[in-house]
Amino acid sequence: MKNLTFCLTIGFSSFVGAPLHALTVSELEKNCLDGDLVSCENAGVAYEYGTDGLADYVKAAEFYNIGCIGGHGKACRRLSNLYVDGSGVPQSFDESWRLVHLACEKDDFFSCNVLGTTYERGFPLTPDSYGPPDPLRASEFYSVACEGNYEVSCSNLAALYAFGSGVTRNTDKAKSLYRKACDLGWKRGCEGLARLN
Repeated sequence: MKNLTFCLTIGFSSFVGAPLHALTVSELEKNCLDGDLVSCENAGVAYEYGTDGLADYVKAAEFYNIGCIGGHGKACRRLSNLYVDGSGVPQSFDESWRLVHLACEKDDFFSCNVLGTTYERGFPLTPDSYGPPDPLRASEFYSVACEGNYEVSCSNLAALYAFGSGVTRNTDKAKSLYRKACDLGWKRGCEGLARLN
């Protein structure tokens, strides 16, 4: 079940840049090859989901890879999901895990939150085997994402401070982080702040 959750989590995200229907796949490909990394991701999405016909996972992986190599974190995350499934690329949990880390390094704060959540619950050793929870490591990824204003991570990090899980318990720090999550529009951040007040 954890593997399924990980797959679904890293695979979820929305289109970015111009609405996909505004550009043809050919236009997205051209823009990608001209250096527009968002177009690389969107071309990959078009191929993965068959926007212009049947899905072509090999082409999706090709364009996600171009975007990822160019430094677009969301393209790395999307490519990671293909490796989990073995869609268009050889199935490789290790490669998927490496790419989620790379996506986080490339400022895809959603991926940083995924890593935080995964480490908080127990990090994957293999697709079916998980190590013990590592809330300290989780706090590091949540912190990166929160600094990037990813509200969910601010709330997750606040909970670690509120309960002293992996970090020294610090109610003032927890309140500050919940407040930031709330200010960024995360309802659970507001709820966490209310519980501590």
